[in-house]
Amino acid sequence: MSKVTRSHIVPVLSGFDAKTGRFIITIHPAFSEFPTGDNKTDAHMMNQHIETMLEGQYDQYMWILKLLRTREDGRNIYQEAKRKRAS
Repeated sequence: MSKVTRSHIVPVLSGFDAKTGRFIITIHPAFSEFPTGDNKTDAHMMNQHIETMLEGQYDQYMWILKLLRTREDGRNIYQEAKRKRAS
């Protein structure tokens, strides 16, 4: 997408501090010289950056997916959306 839009990639990490009950947003510097023109190199660069951002806070990696999938009434919003698209 950055290639098509000629936009900069600014990595952002969101997390939740259970002790304080607050969300933590960390904004990192934009990638330099990205995209490189080689998809494999770009993917490797992005994965390396994600690993570096998450170092020491691996519990934060999947919390947002759990939050999005958890509904008090047990509804699965992803299945509902899929059914809507199919009809």
